[in-house]
Amino acid sequence: MKKLIAVIVVGIILAGGIFTYNVLSSLEQKVAKQDNVETASAENEKTKRLNEASHENENGVTTEARFQEKLHNMTHQKVDSNDKWGERRITEERIDNMLQTLDEQTTYQNEKFYQEALTAWDNGNFENSVEVHNKIWSMQEGTVGRATGLLTEEEEQEYIEENFSEEG
Repeated sequence: MKKLIAVIVVGIILAGGIFTYNVLSSLEQKVAKQDNVETASAENEKTKRLNEASHENENGVTTEARFQEKLHNMTHQKVDSNDKWGERRITEERIDNMLQTLDEQTTYQNEKFYQEALTAWDNGNFENSVEVHNKIWSMQEGTVGRATGLLTEEEEQEYIEENFSEEG
């Protein structure tokens, strides 16, 4: 009788272990699948934005979406964010070119915002970089990668070295 009880107890323990293993494996697969869906969704959003932003109009003039993407990518050099997609080094020449584009282009919906941001940068003041980043991030309906603050000089230098080493 004791052997029968022992066999039943062992059987119940094994069945419980197998059941628990199957439940945990199923949950693990669901979480992994959800992570993959979220990652794919974020990548699709990023690709869509980059594709939309790469267009020029029929006259070869930079569209507002492309201009906005360039400015957004430049902010990455200055801001702290857990995710950054795209980088464009801030240079005096790029700032001047973008200001010139604004002078020539009067149809941008957010022209005044871009003008104010770039004018501050042209004067060496990058304190608005978090605001610029997050405003464009919001315009692009960003879901991850909100800027949380400015990088320190050391962090910015590290970012430059990691992302623009070929430029010096």
